[in-house]
Amino acid sequence: MSEPGDIDGELRARLLGALDRSGFPFQLRVADEIRAGMPGRASDWEVLEEHGWQFKPRTEPDFLAGYADLALRHPALPDVHVVVECKRQEPGSLWVFLRRQPWDHTKALTVTRRLHANANRIAWVEFSAADKLAAGAAFYCAIRRPDGSKGELLEDLAATVLKACEAMAMAEPLEPGRDSKWFIPVIVTNARLFLASGLEPHRIDLGTGEVPRDTKFEDVPVVALTKNLWSSASFGAHPMDELNRRRNRTVFVVNATSVYSSFLNSLERLRSRPEAAG
Repeated sequence: MSEPGDIDGELRARLLGALDRSGFPFQLRVADEIRAGMPGRASDWEVLEEHGWQFKPRTEPDFLAGYADLALRHPALPDVHVVVECKRQEPGSLWVFLRRQPWDHTKALTVTRRLHANANRIAWVEFSAADKLAAGAAFYCAIRRPDGSKGELLEDLAATVLKACEAMAMAEPLEPGRDSKWFIPVIVTNARLFLASGLEPHRIDLGTGEVPRDTKFEDVPVVALTKNLWSSASFGAHPMDELNRRRNRTVFVVNATSVYSSFLNSLERLRSRPEAAG
C-alpha cells in the first residue's frame, strides 16, 4: 500500500484529473466562499451540502430524486431559500447570453399554505427583485469550451436545479404566522459570463447567421435566464401566447467569483422576502 503523498508521475496526474473533472472540489470551494463572506464582513449564510430530495410530480410517471449541491438560508431572510447547482467548466470556458429587454416575466418559486389542508401549494410568480440581483435578463445562452466545442445545454442544467427547488418547496413546512416562502434557483459556474447587448435582429446576416462584428459584449457577474424551462405544472388549455408566458421560469446564473459579493450580498440587502410583481 502506498504511503500518503508518495504517488507521483502519471498516476498522480490521473488522480488529480479525476478530482478536477468530478466538479466536487469546485462545489466545496463555492460553499467555502459563501461561508467566508467578504473582507471585513462575515457571512451569516447557512450552507447545507448535498441536500437530498424526492417528489412525485403530477406530470411525471415516476418519483424524481436527486441532490441539491447547496441549499442556503439566511437569518435575516427567513422566508427565502436559495437552491444552488454548481457547474465546473474547463478553464477558459465562456457562456454568452443574448440580452432580453425589458425585464418581463422573470419568475421565482413560492410555496404557500393550501387552505383547509396540510399540503403545500407551489406557484411560480412574477419576481420584482430580479433586476436588483442580475446585470440583465437573457433568453438564449451559447456555451463554448476553450477548444471551441459546444458545452451541454444550459436548459438541462436549469432543469436539474428547478426539480430540486420544486421538491424542496413541497417538503418545506410553513411556520405558524407565515403564509409563504420563496425558493430561488441558482447555477454557479467558473465560466466567464458575457451579455451581448444592442443586437438588432435585422442586422444578423440571414445568409450566414452571423451577428454584426461590432456587437457589444459585457463581462457580468450574474444573469437571469428566463424562458420556457422545466416545470412539474400541468397548464391545461390556453391560447398559445398565454401558455408561453405561463411556462416561463427564471434561473439565476452566477460566476463563482461573484457568488457572495454580487448575488448573495444583493439578496441580503433586500432585508425581507422578495415581493411578487403587481
